[in-house]
Amino acid sequence: MKKLILLMSVVLASCSSEITSQVTEFDRVCNAFISLSENIELTQLSAEDRYTYLQNEIQDLNPEGNARAGWDVVGSAVAEERYTLYKNVVDSIEGGDWSCEAMKQLSHTVKVVYTEEDLQREKSPEPTTLKDANF
Repeated sequence: MKKLILLMSVVLASCSSEITSQVTEFDRVCNAFISLSENIELTQLSAEDRYTYLQNEIQDLNPEGNARAGWDVVGSAVAEERYTLYKNVVDSIEGGDWSCEAMKQLSHTVKVVYTEEDLQREKSPEPTTLKDANF
């Protein structure tokens, strides 16, 4: 019985740390926006430079992780919807009520810039006709 309780404790602790790391990653995205809002020099950046700044701040996050992938996808959305979409992603993963006032205030002021590396990494599907499309 003691072994079973110990085993369950280890499993729960590992699950808990995974959730905590996701929360930390979401908060790191938020912290990048906080830095952007609090530093006078950064507030003067162009929309494109804001995007570059944010990408540099979160570049070491796992690209397939929820926080980074969520921002990468939401960053391409309609500017006025970005915060709401990102908040919905975080809330659905965390099961809570996440918020980031700095992101709410600034996410619409960021303009996505695609680098040559981004374009090479993304493979567009080959053009096809509707008749030949595989839905």
